[in-house]
Amino acid sequence: MTKFFTNKENDNLETRLQDILRYHKPKFLEFLIAYFRMSGFKKIAGLLGGVEKARILVGINVDALTLEAKKRGSDRNIFKANNAIDQFHKEQVQLLQDTSTPYTEEIDRSIELLANYLANKKVEIRIYPDKNIHAKFYILRDERRSRTHKSGKEYIGAVIIGSSNLTASGLKDNYEFNVELRDHDDIAFALNEFEELWKKSIEITENDIDVIIKHTYLRPLTPYELYIKFLMEYFEDRVDLDPNYLTSLPKGFKKLAYQIDAVKEGVSKIKKHGGFFLSDVVGLGKTVTAAM
Repeated sequence: MTKFFTNKENDNLETRLQDILRYHKPKFLEFLIAYFRMSGFKKIAGLLGGVEKARILVGINVDALTLEAKKRGSDRNIFKANNAIDQFHKEQVQLLQDTSTPYTEEIDRSIELLANYLANKKVEIRIYPDKNIHAKFYILRDERRSRTHKSGKEYIGAVIIGSSNLTASGLKDNYEFNVELRDHDDIAFALNEFEELWKKSIEITENDIDVIIKHTYLRPLTPYELYIKFLMEYFEDRVDLDPNYLTSLPKGFKKLAYQIDAVKEGVSKIKKHGGFFLSDVVGLGKTVTAAM
């Protein structure tokens, strides 16, 4: 059986990671990825309870930092920690504000989990500031003492190497080319590379997640904002409907407020459902409302 997989059908990185976390229960994770996206993290967030330590090293958009350095007229400060972290904030905020990505409660729960994991150091996220990391690999491992290796440790688990990022598309939707390796030497080699990069990286903390949340729809709502949101959801397009659009009624008929409200609601239901039932007691003007 081949060790390669391409995200076809159910043989994708999402199911591989979930199966390893669920059934093999590794204690240590090291992810090296080019992009960090909540759409990807949420796929494994609920399975990290038994993990002792997870470290995620993210490559950043160097081109954007280069442009920023050019504007400031100084190439020396291009990779300062505050610039790199600011860029991380901007990218995550832009993604969360992208209306093409549907809102789900799962996103909220995942961000809350991530913030908690960052606070208690179960998860550490860092960005690598000196070059744009495009490599991707995922180490999921345990370690045990062994006399057969110079390090005194033997790594049990897997390292998945290939083209997939920790994003919804990379985990499942895109055509990717990945390979899963389980030999100790392969895991040890990848871990050694990871450790060298980790030493030069910059930490992302729970405070950075708070910065991202404050600039997106995930920030806490005030009671007034929640009230306005309720009105917008409940009344929908009726909020902006101009009552003056109604044509003049025949002589002797008055524009009654409750009838106009019924017209507004009826228009909304027609747009949403293609039709509606107009029902009321005798004498309240169903015919007039229907005519309007």
